[in-house]
Amino acid sequence: MRRLIGTPRQQKLAMTPELLVRMRRSPKIRWSDPRMKIVWAAIFLAFFTISRKDNFSVDKVDAFNSRKHLTRSDVKVLKSGVHCTFRRSKTNQFATRVHKVFALAALGTILDPKAAVEEAFAVAPRARPSDPAFLLPSANGLVPLTHYVFVGSVKHCIQQVGLDPNGYSGHIFRRGGATLAHRLGIDPLLIKRMGDWSSDAYMDYIDPNTPEGMVTLPVAMTRLCAQLG
Repeated sequence: MRRLIGTPRQQKLAMTPELLVRMRRSPKIRWSDPRMKIVWAAIFLAFFTISRKDNFSVDKVDAFNSRKHLTRSDVKVLKSGVHCTFRRSKTNQFATRVHKVFALAALGTILDPKAAVEEAFAVAPRARPSDPAFLLPSANGLVPLTHYVFVGSVKHCIQQVGLDPNGYSGHIFRRGGATLAHRLGIDPLLIKRMGDWSSDAYMDYIDPNTPEGMVTLPVAMTRLCAQLG
């Protein structure tokens, strides 16, 4: 029977604001480490802009291409938040358009994307506009943030707060951001646009089994019926 119907795919877990807070407050994670400051900023932007890990990291250290990957000039730290411009992506491989996203500042809070990016940029204050947006200190100087380091660091943080890192993947931020937007009642088409999806595949990233998600339809139906008397 299993061969006929197949084995259900086990979805990876999503990042949540609650998990971000647990990670940030963990005394086991050295957030004062320059490398972790870079990772924290990338985590924040990936989550709050529903982006892919590829938007903020590269496959290999020597794979960075300023015409393809996110550069320092593509990330603008404004008074109101952080503005990112993606010129290429999985759904825009030929740079036929520009995808712009914005992460709003949350001044004075533990989950402030603007403060995180400012700390990360302070690690490499002399970075040129064409340099990688996120540079890590290494024995060979500053190098681009790679997928391996980014995902590995995130899983390390998850493990340090007592969770199984194997339940999470590199899509943790994309899935988490989309699910949070769904919980907040954001229009699915806006979620699709924010996440730069070219198809309805974005629905696979949303976890509908949240308290908010499970009551959305019943509440809407009840309100409509109530209006009818």
